[in-house]
Amino acid sequence: MKNFLIIAFILTSINIHCQTEFETLLNNAKEEFKRIEDLDREEYDDYDFSYLVNNLEKAVQINPEHTEARYFLGYAYSRLNSSDGRVIVDQNTELTIKTSEQFEKINELSPKYSGEIIALDPYSKISAEWGTLALKFINEQKKDSAVLGL
Repeated sequence: MKNFLIIAFILTSINIHCQTEFETLLNNAKEEFKRIEDLDREEYDDYDFSYLVNNLEKAVQINPEHTEARYFLGYAYSRLNSSDGRVIVDQNTELTIKTSEQFEKINELSPKYSGEIIALDPYSKISAEWGTLALKFINEQKKDSAVLGL
């Protein structure tokens, strides 16, 4: 009985620690996104979104079914890929796929996403990502790729 109680205590402690770490990672990322909105153009251009990606990947690893964590991770991938419309021509296909995967998983887990939204809902964000990639391909005179999204 004593061993059972010790194991139960350890498992409960680990679960509490993981939940606390998850909440800290997600809440810090949400606050960071709000802070980023207030940056001036130069600061925003210099911002390294890989910091947010790393923390949100950890959060999703802890709680893979949490749609809001996936939403913010998808947005972090998206901003890492193309911080704004000025760099559409530099869009990276692999990052577009990673972004899309997050929003597709959200739609699978929760067809009516009710978490916090930065700008677009998960369905609209998928369309925007692939549309942006298509524009890049059109700019590169790769019309077949633009149609296929590859």
